[in-house]
Amino acid sequence: MKINLITLLLACLLIPGLVEAQSLESLLQRSVEANPELKELHLRYEAAKLQSKQVTQIPSPEIGIGVPILRPETRLGSQAFMVSARQMFPWFGALNSNSNIAISMAAEEYEKITATKLDLYYQVKEAYYKLYLLDEEQETLRESIRLFEALEQIAVVKLETGAISAADVLMIQIKLDVMRKEIQLKENMKMVYYSRINTITNSNLTAVVTITDTFGEVASVDFDFEELRLRLEKHHPLLRKIEAQIRTSEFKQQENLKSASPSLGVGLDYTLIHSRSDANPEFNGRDILVPKIMFSLPIYRQKYKSVNEEETLRQQLYSYEKEDLMNSLLSRLVSLKSEYDNAVLRIELVEEQIRKTDSAYEILLGEYSSNSKRIDELIVILDKLVEYTLEYKRAIVNSYLAKAGIERLTDF
Repeated sequence: MKINLITLLLACLLIPGLVEAQSLESLLQRSVEANPELKELHLRYEAAKLQSKQVTQIPSPEIGIGVPILRPETRLGSQAFMVSARQMFPWFGALNSNSNIAISMAAEEYEKITATKLDLYYQVKEAYYKLYLLDEEQETLRESIRLFEALEQIAVVKLETGAISAADVLMIQIKLDVMRKEIQLKENMKMVYYSRINTITNSNLTAVVTITDTFGEVASVDFDFEELRLRLEKHHPLLRKIEAQIRTSEFKQQENLKSASPSLGVGLDYTLIHSRSDANPEFNGRDILVPKIMFSLPIYRQKYKSVNEEETLRQQLYSYEKEDLMNSLLSRLVSLKSEYDNAVLRIELVEEQIRKTDSAYEILLGEYSSNSKRIDELIVILDKLVEYTLEYKRAIVNSYLAKAGIERLTDF
């Protein structure tokens, strides 16, 4: 026994992450800190923010140097080399328009982060609740096995006295075999949810997540439809993302308007002049210095008109998309509240069924123990007791799943 204990301890040390006993809250926290998709979105957001710094820079100045191969002569001497420099400036407000576009696009990336976080929270909660339900179902089946085993003992005693036939014992054993297989099947089903949680939290995919929380009572939901509707309309990240897309489109129209305006520029040309040796005119060898002011005039304006019309259509598209999404979110909210209410009603109904079925079972068990009454009715009523108990636990978990769905839409 000591050797086995040491081996078990060594295995736990050498194979970290094989068993994860974590609360739901800790898993939610880890999903935010370790999820690769969220990390990717955060980097996209940071990259998008840097775009706003890149577009606020004016164009780089241009400098050119020229050396004439065949030197042109001027009255004051020959040209040795030329230097020119110029700096263009966009129209007033153009840089701000570009910056606003970049900032608005960064806001779109930020809302993606919030929306993804809500989805990940829901997926972790859903998997956790369903793992809890599988544990509870297994425990219910184990308790049922104990009841059937006790019934089997009674049946064996009655068989030995000749009060019943062997068929009664066989019927009980068949039920026991079925329930033991059901426990194994539910154990296998857990792997789906282990994998889902471990994928989201970026953990060892083979790690077993041990449930530490309990959900013995119906979930508590504070539901005020009008309040939640306003909260959805103002704060839901997917709606805010569409609003950011509309702002981006509006800023693009502003930027397009600025692009259709002239660009301004200043420049300076300098030419080095060699003095004449064959004559000595006044200002002999004086260099040439030419300041310049430049304008870039966009003459062909069809492109700018087309861009403006395209963005107007895009804004209409986003508005309809936002309206459709809002309707879908509200419809889903109402559906989730209905699911929650149904779970509560199912709990109330099943509680009464369990109470009455348990009383009927006790009566039938007493009759079976004292006389040769057939076991069929007893097995049926015990099956019903198991069925109602499982329904009760499923309804409890369904109330938490509905609450998680509501939080997915409103908890931000």
